[in-house]
Order: sequence, then C-alpha cells, then structure tokens
Amino acid sequence: MTRTDIACIGAAHMDRIARCWEAFVWRASNPVTVMSSHGGVARNVALNLARLGQRVKLVSVLGEDEEGAAISAELCSAGVDLSDVTRLTGLSTASYTAVLDPTGELMVGLADADIYENLGSAHLKALMPSLAAWPFWVVDANLPEAGIGALVGGRRTVLHCRCLRSRPPRHSVSCPISAISTCCSPTAPRHRRCCASRWRRRPRLWRRERFCVRSGLSRFYYVGR
Repeated sequence: MTRTDIACIGAAHMDRIARCWEAFVWRASNPVTVMSSHGGVARNVALNLARLGQRVKLVSVLGEDEEGAAISAELCSAGVDLSDVTRLTGLSTASYTAVLDPTGELMVGLADADIYENLGSAHLKALMPSLAAWPFWVVDANLPEAGIGALVGGRRTVLHCRCLRSRPPRHSVSCPISAISTCCSPTAPRHRRCCASRWRRRPRLWRRERFCVRSGLSRFYYVGR
C-alpha cells in the first residue's frame, strides 16, 4: 500500500454504551451493563489509517484528565502525530453515552461535547501553516460550522471532497470543495437548512445533488487533492 500523509481533524472522546437488562422504562432507574471505549470520528479514522501504515496527524482537543491521557497514549503508541492536539485545562475530555434497549436499539444518546467548540475558526486558522504540509484531510462534519468554514476557506489546493455515511449503506460521493455550502444556519432558507450541495462530474455535465450533513447520514468529509 502506498504511504500517504493524512490529517484527521475533529472528535476524539470516550464512548460509553449502557445496555439495559430489561425493557427500558422512562423516568425510572434501569439496570444496565456499561462498556467504555475510545471513540470520535477523527480519532477512529486516524487510528485505523495508522494501523494501515499511513502517516497520520490528528487535530483535536482533549481535557487535562485521565481520559485525555489514555486517548493520547493509545494514539501515540500507534504512531499518530499529536503535535496539533490541544490539552485544555479546566475542561473535560468529551464523551458520548448511548443507552440501548436489550435488543441493541438506541433509546437515548448523551453527548458531553462542549470542548469541541474550541475547534472553531480562530483555532483552526492558526493551524493552517502546519496543515498545509498534509495533502489529504479527513474533516469531521460534527465540528463547529465556523471551523469547517475556516478549513474550506484556507485550503486553496483542494480539488475534491469525499463524503461517507457512517452507517450502512456506505456510499461515497465526490465533489469540488468549492461546491460545499454551509447551510445549517438558522438564517438559511428552510428548504436549504441541514443540507449541503454536492456536484458530480459527468462528461459535459455537472449534476447537482443534495445530502444532509446533520441528520447522521453523512458524518465526515474526506478532503484532499
């Protein structure tokens, strides 16, 4: 496999899954079995790319706590470049808790992810000189809107974007980065909210399609040249 330099930008946090022993009862104590693991879109992609022999950088934020230290240690041992991972004092490493019923269906998801607001426009713009040396980027679409906008605006050499659903069926689409419009703002027209544009090149034809980036169907972008 060809060795490629890839920067993964976005979430790295703790995942906790609480599975109920019996039918879930609202407004009551439910006996559960809890399992914990490291997660986050950018962290997951970075770790697996590193295991495949790629050169990988992670851009994220972690708290100065045991969870943040454990995530850093795991990624460092896999060879992931953590030079642009910021440890923030006074904030907890993000976490996601999923409560499942006995059959494995999600009943409720709890996201403690305020720390990711620090991956905004100012923070990511400051990292652009470092990121410029990495030809391929994986950008987590759960980043703050201004952060994604800063990455799009600062990457002049991007020629295409790839989007993958995070759950089956898995489809990939390609489009020029200039075709992505951030339209999840409350001020956007109703028919454009929570959607982005994609363009697929055909001989003598540009065909416009739409997909939703906040419904959970499209969770992250592959951006590169």
